[in-house]
Amino acid sequence: MMKEKILAKGLTLQKARDILWTLTGRDMYRMLVIERGWTSDEYEKWLAQILVKSLLDN
Repeated sequence: MMKEKILAKGLTLQKARDILWTLTGRDMYRMLVIERGWTSDEYEKWLAQILVKSLLDN
């Protein structure tokens, strides 16, 4: 499958979906922005970086 070729080595499409679902859920935003005081911009930048590092074959 073409989509799996861009995923990090050893990462299945199902696991990639699980990671994406976990990191982009409302709870993560709530914990970091509302409870810990991150700005929305800080959260967005962090999320983008961690998703690229976690999911993509760089």
